[in-house]
Amino acid sequence: MKKLIFFTILTSSFSFAQNAELKGVITYFFNDNFGFKPDVGATIYIIEGDEENEAYNSIKDFQRQKKLTSAYLDVLSSDKKLKNKEKKQKKEEANKILEEKTNAALSSIFQIEISKSYKELLMADGDGNFSAILPEGDYIVIAISKNRNDLNVAEIKGKIDCRHIVISNEKTVYNVNFEFDL
Repeated sequence: MKKLIFFTILTSSFSFAQNAELKGVITYFFNDNFGFKPDVGATIYIIEGDEENEAYNSIKDFQRQKKLTSAYLDVLSSDKKLKNKEKKQKKEEANKILEEKTNAALSSIFQIEISKSYKELLMADGDGNFSAILPEGDYIVIAISKNRNDLNVAEIKGKIDCRHIVISNEKTVYNVNFEFDL
């Protein structure tokens, strides 16, 4: 009887510590004729961490600031009431904030690369697919496009995006897809 109880406890503890597959597809916008194409060779970092992770927050802050700055500069350029000197000053202030967020995101990615603090380092295959087998836990998935970049320091090598994923024993497959627009 003791052996049966021990065996039951042992097998049930293994069933809770199962691994799950994290998989996804990375695509980028090519043009209006072809639409989205597989982002062959895109880099994917999987690091342990939750939404409080420094890399996750710096990338998300950078993405938000990039959108805000772009919208703000559009409004600023169409404002007829402001003098050119005032517009220039406001533009410099907005770009300075964006530069700070850009540097923080870039620093986080460099830190991950240099310290090799990632759980997995993957490359998207010929169809833009990637996959990894991971144990339960919180993960940050960072994707860097191989074929779509931007004119800022952080994304000169490729546009960046990230997601927070919680892997539990409820599912065996988790899908995370990335689309990089213009």
